[in-house]
Amino acid sequence: MELWIKWSLEACSNFDIDVDDEKIEKLKRYLELIIFYNQKFNLTGEKTKEEIAIKQFFDSLMPIV
Repeated sequence: MELWIKWSLEACSNFDIDVDDEKIEKLKRYLELIIFYNQKFNLTGEKTKEEIAIKQFFDSLMPIV
C-alpha cells in the first residue's frame, strides 16, 4: 500500500470518516490527474503524492471534522 493511501486512511479513521475501496480509487485517480496537470500548468507547489495528500486532501477534510 502506498504511503499516502495509508496516511489518508488513518486520517479519515481518526475523524470517523468512512472510506471504502471505491473512494480510495477515486482519490487515486484524482491524485493522478493533479500530478499530470501540475506538470503542465503548475496547479500546486506540491510535487510528490505525499505532499499532495497532506496539503490538498487532508487540508480539504478539515472543515468537515
